[in-house]
Amino acid sequence: MIFIRDSFGGVAFGISKKFEAPIYTPAEYLKNTTYLLVLKYPFNPGSSNDSLSLFVFSSAPLSTEPAPTLGPKAGPDPDMDNNGVIDLFQCYSGNTLGAIVDGIYVDDIWE
Repeated sequence: MIFIRDSFGGVAFGISKKFEAPIYTPAEYLKNTTYLLVLKYPFNPGSSNDSLSLFVFSSAPLSTEPAPTLGPKAGPDPDMDNNGVIDLFQCYSGNTLGAIVDGIYVDDIWE
């Protein structure tokens, strides 16, 4: 999962598997700015052993995979299931922070 939160006047992006608390980037991202977020989630054989990474780009991404902005995050939480579905939802707690999603693309290679 990807999270976005208002943090000290900036924006922080976070990632988490199912039920664990998210980890966040520093709040170095600007509000009212366009960013490309790439979530990498390789499925590993077995259970509770998948990891995820987040890449944040303010311009076109590199043609080869760079080091992730956040992660890889692994943990004992259950692996993602129902991977044929993408859910978008908003949850406000305290300060209201909106986001515009203008595209979703799913692939299994970095291009």
